[in-house]
Amino acid sequence: MFGIPKERILITKKVDIKLENNHTHINNDLEDINTSLYYSDDYFDTNTELVSGGNMFFINEKFIFVAKKTTKGIELLISKSYIINYSFKSVKFYSTFIKHNSKFTILDTSDTTIFLSVLNEGSNYFANIYKSNINGDEFIKSLSYNVKSPDGSFDFEKVYNNIIFIVICIA
Repeated sequence: MFGIPKERILITKKVDIKLENNHTHINNDLEDINTSLYYSDDYFDTNTELVSGGNMFFINEKFIFVAKKTTKGIELLISKSYIINYSFKSVKFYSTFIKHNSKFTILDTSDTTIFLSVLNEGSNYFANIYKSNINGDEFIKSLSYNVKSPDGSFDFEKVYNNIIFIVICIA
């Protein structure tokens, strides 16, 4: 992994220490704006904050995605995961306006492009699918009204050599 220590651990944390009846209370709230993404290369003898407000993350062999909570809502950040010094930047969406309170689902990262699903405003059942550039930091809308199933997954399946996808949409 190009020099990343095998001991590297990434976590999200917010620790509020309060004494309640002489007991220490620790609060880890992933919906809190003060929860951040940290990493450590020495099993947390020391740690480094990567993203202030980065309260959820997804990592694979190519990318790290971080959902950063802001006062306006959620901002999606991305960095290459195989470099030792992560460099996060905001994901840009073209051809449409994405609100900061949008909910994102990563559908596929196995090719040179990334597919994201973004819930339509005011809907819990329909989303738009966006496809990235090769760097994964700029997205354009590919399909509208992708159906979300009751279990929270989206109808989006890869078939045949990673180039064809089957998607259920409402026209």
